[in-house]
Amino acid sequence: MLLGVEDPALTDGAQHGVALPLEIADRHSDDAVTPVHGHAVPPTTESAGTTGLVAATGPSHGLDTLPAEPHRQRAPTTRPAEVWRNLCDAPPMTTVRLLHGLGADRRAFQRFERLLPDSWDIESFDLLGHGDAPHPASGYRLDDHASYVAELIEQRAPVVLIGHSYGAATSVALAATRPELVDAIVLLDPIARFSVSDVAELDGPGTGTGAMIDAKRDGRLAEQVARMYPDASEALRRWTVETWERMALGVVDELDADWMRFADRVTCPVGIVHGELELGGGGDLAADWFDEPVVTCIEGAGHYLHATHARETATAISETVARLLPA
Repeated sequence: MLLGVEDPALTDGAQHGVALPLEIADRHSDDAVTPVHGHAVPPTTESAGTTGLVAATGPSHGLDTLPAEPHRQRAPTTRPAEVWRNLCDAPPMTTVRLLHGLGADRRAFQRFERLLPDSWDIESFDLLGHGDAPHPASGYRLDDHASYVAELIEQRAPVVLIGHSYGAATSVALAATRPELVDAIVLLDPIARFSVSDVAELDGPGTGTGAMIDAKRDGRLAEQVARMYPDASEALRRWTVETWERMALGVVDELDADWMRFADRVTCPVGIVHGELELGGGGDLAADWFDEPVVTCIEGAGHYLHATHARETATAISETVARLLPA
């Protein structure tokens, strides 16, 4: 999530910079329904030539029955042959940890991660102050987020960190401060032009995030989400309200957007996968701050590239990791 900035790759109902909608469709999605921990997760669908929100069909949509545990063993998936070919170069038994963006939770990756190689040991976490993670009264600077993730991964380290948006910022901070825990980092649409002054300028009542923050403090989240997502499914609205209700106010009050200060201390290989319609110039600008990063641009994708262009993004990530960590 990006505070108060619209994503041009999304439809009007989703252009508010709030938590990632789970029902933003992969424009090429044609997977069969795949069980995850015994629960049916239906495919995402979309009308031809459109990137937008799809309607939930009921409890089987996978939101109401999502298991609570942060670590999920992925069930075998049925994928088209070309997807398998695209993903086959990933190194075996790669340990991968996924970090979501601001205002979301670990469920942001629940469909996308099924497209990543089965040979990877994959786990997604709730960031500090989000979802089921601890909600301390204070302590939400990037160093704090990095320290929290370090505690979660140190038993399985070193790992590959794949972080989206603020999760990308956390990945950079962790790679810089605890290099022994990280084999490589892959940044999904990192936000380069996003300073503390930008937050103050953007975070007003006229922006999506400013309105959401006010609604959170005033107990009006359901009303605000309905206004911002008039055409979204009820399941999407419930999820967005839930993630914002559960996110600690301290996350925003202490928002630490200056992740660039960590970049020159990163010694591990770096990959950047960003959308052509990226927010804040993250992909191209961030590439200048690391030593020979592997950079891939997804044509037509915006900030939520792992949702709107899930297959292309999964393939790019797999190929990026294979280049960063050759066998």
